[in-house]
Amino acid sequence: TDNEYVYLAVAARATGWLGFGIAEAGGMIGADMALFTASRPTEIVDAYTTDVRQPVPDDCSSDWELVASNVDNDSGFLMFEMKRLLDTGDPQDKVIINDASPLIPSQRVIASWGDQPEVGFHGLNRARGAIRFFGPGDEQSTFDTAMPQQAEGSFEVRSQNHTIASVETEYACTCVSRQDLIDQGVLDTQDMLNMIGFEPVLSEGTEAYVHHAVVRGSEQGSCDDTNNFFEIVSAWAPGEVPLTLPDNLGAPLFGADGFQAFQIVIHYNNPRLDQGVIDNSGIRLYWTSQPR
Repeated sequence: TDNEYVYLAVAARATGWLGFGIAEAGGMIGADMALFTASRPTEIVDAYTTDVRQPVPDDCSSDWELVASNVDNDSGFLMFEMKRLLDTGDPQDKVIINDASPLIPSQRVIASWGDQPEVGFHGLNRARGAIRFFGPGDEQSTFDTAMPQQAEGSFEVRSQNHTIASVETEYACTCVSRQDLIDQGVLDTQDMLNMIGFEPVLSEGTEAYVHHAVVRGSEQGSCDDTNNFFEIVSAWAPGEVPLTLPDNLGAPLFGADGFQAFQIVIHYNNPRLDQGVIDNSGIRLYWTSQPR
């Protein structure tokens, strides 16, 4: 980015088409898109989506400007480079604000691709993530430095050999009790501990099926009553990197008022209705006994 434009390059292993979007909430609904097809390598289509989830060409003139493209049929890659004003003044385009501050969320982005000659249903050929367009912020490096220095241990809340249902969408729930936490190495104490870091744990090969995950906590130590799990402790969606809490903050664990047990609900997306896919994804939480 500069004071006026954002510059983007996109590449994917595909032979037909490639799309990139600045998302409103991490999915297709309300996304600001750019679409490229191998059959028209000198064109870029400025598009957007509504709740119908079908790209629609922008009513105004195209605000994305194609800078360069490459259709590599030998290797099976499509690549294009484009630029756009940070604020086009077009209500169908997302304004890209200065997100250098860690207090401002990074921008959700999506992509999809295919081998058909025209843009069509992508199936599992999709990617979701987040980009911090401004500033040098590197949350992963911050996390990798802070946790070995500050955390005394960690525990995981995740699916346990869950067989993903052969349906398009599924919500799977797993509970971890207080005793389970202690068995994982959490200090068995009546004093309050502090959770200070949250890290996604994704099973290799099944990442594409995991749409998002939400961890909720309970002040009861058992998994007997799922109605006790109502307060969100952590959440993850593709593109999210590990979260490090500032030095003065912690989420309460154990003690009189801390969380005693956790429940994770994972939304799985299986548009091809694949069978026999086993997943162990979830979130790893880091703790310390030091006051925050």
